[in-house]
Amino acid sequence: MNVTYIIAFLVIALLAAVFYYSRTIGELNKSAVTASASATAAQQKALEAQKLALQAAYEADTAKALANQQQNNKTAQLNAVAAQKAADEAACKANMASLDAANKQQCAADTSKALADAVAKAKSEQYALDQQNALQMSHEAVAAAVAAQQQISAAEKANAVKQAIADAQASALLTQQQALATQASEYANKLQTAVSAAIASQKVVDFAIITSRPSKFLMQNTGASNNCLTFPSSGPPTFTTCDTTGNTGDQVLFYDLVTNTFRNKDGNCVDDGGVSNTGNPQFRISSCYQMPNFNRNQTFHYWADSSNIRNPYKNICLDSNFGKSLHYWNCDASNKNQQWTLTPLL
Repeated sequence: MNVTYIIAFLVIALLAAVFYYSRTIGELNKSAVTASASATAAQQKALEAQKLALQAAYEADTAKALANQQQNNKTAQLNAVAAQKAADEAACKANMASLDAANKQQCAADTSKALADAVAKAKSEQYALDQQNALQMSHEAVAAAVAAQQQISAAEKANAVKQAIADAQASALLTQQQALATQASEYANKLQTAVSAAIASQKVVDFAIITSRPSKFLMQNTGASNNCLTFPSSGPPTFTTCDTTGNTGDQVLFYDLVTNTFRNKDGNCVDDGGVSNTGNPQFRISSCYQMPNFNRNQTFHYWADSSNIRNPYKNICLDSNFGKSLHYWNCDASNKNQQWTLTPLL
């Protein structure tokens, strides 16, 4: 009985142990499954995290590659801009070179034209000088002819002067161009008429005073107490004590046979200022006119028989007004204010 109970107890204990063991194994298996599931879930999360990390890395690489591409594009764009700038600068330099060449060519053309104009002007001035010299030679020939014929009768003088004028006119015309030929001829004809009229009336210009070149002299006036005409640097002419040494430059005058003008030491001329009536003194020193032009305000003839100095165009004479002022007055051989002595200077 006791053995049965013991066996029964043992069997019950064994069954209880097996049941407990089985339950424990089940719990363990369940825990293992749960742990496995947790591990799988953790692994899955790890894989997801790795996937996200890989995706983030990919996106980072992509962003970096895009940034690099943008940088490369920007660099390429900058290089393209630099290349375009270099091309523009080259084109600009080429244009500047072209413009510089054009400017140089234009400058050369302008220089050539300026040189041509200067040469033409020099030739024109030389031509005018040649014409003036030719006319001067013509009038000097007339003066020489008059001086050489002083001992001949009035008729012979007239013929000799006419021949001298004709010869001088022919010589002058040989060196003149057509543009001045007519003017030179007219001037020669006027001179011939004046000389012929002077010879016919026995009032020949006293060329003996003024034949040498240059002929400088003092203009002494009887009515001005034999004082000399003086042209100061400023103001109207006056009458002062004559300085025969010639050191008083304002008194020294020259007579130009070609233009019939009185000139001072500076080459300027006595000018009546346009006065055409008696009185109204406006005499002064002014720039001389140039041949072949004439200036009626600067033309004067010296008459040896009366010692008058006359403006042939206005037919009035220089008058000293008793030494007060130089003016025009009606010509009168007996008027001491109009009696001038041309005193030569060495």
